[in-house]
Amino acid sequence: LDWLQGALSRAGSASYVLLDLPGQVELYTHYPVVRNVLQGLQRRGHRLCCVHLVDAHHCSDAEKFLSVLLVTLSTMVQLEMPQVNLLSKLDLVEAYGPLPFNLDFYTDVLEPARLLPHLQAAAYPPPAATAGPADSGEAAAPRRRGLEGFAARHLKLSAAICELVEDFGLVGFGAVAVDDSETMARALRSIDKANGYCFGATEGAPAGVFGCAAADLEWDDERVGSLQE
Repeated sequence: LDWLQGALSRAGSASYVLLDLPGQVELYTHYPVVRNVLQGLQRRGHRLCCVHLVDAHHCSDAEKFLSVLLVTLSTMVQLEMPQVNLLSKLDLVEAYGPLPFNLDFYTDVLEPARLLPHLQAAAYPPPAATAGPADSGEAAAPRRRGLEGFAARHLKLSAAICELVEDFGLVGFGAVAVDDSETMARALRSIDKANGYCFGATEGAPAGVFGCAAADLEWDDERVGSLQE
């Protein structure tokens, strides 16, 4: 930490530094190492925010998106710092299949329980869709019952995760596509607001200047409308 602090000091107080951390989620959801480093930097006067990137193709699979919600929430609770969550590579999202919902469902995460019917459909496919030569007859009945029992338990767990995410009410996403300059600029504005860069120095600033940080000045069609099309 002392080495990192020294490198940041040499960069100067007006510098805007990006720390590209490894994509191993356990570092942010289970272990305190990254949190301790970031909190140490904050105690030394650095204004930080976390930018959490998620590949947007996870939206096309209800199970994967539910996992994304849980990992994102765990990261926010564990790191305890301003965090901007972004669905990236949005221009490629439907290459993995059509989305069951409009894009604002995945960015706003208002009713994650709406994923459950899709999880149930995946857990209980029609017999003809999964049956093979070894799946026919009475000998296969115990195996089918075992799979159905696991699916039922899995659905209960999924329902509990949906309720947890909704109760916290913390998870939401921006949307970015690297070839869309407007989405990249919108993401940068959100990041600058989260780390306080857009406000300049905090010393002597009037309290009212921070009021806009809590305001959403964009209409939904400006935020996700063009990407939805």
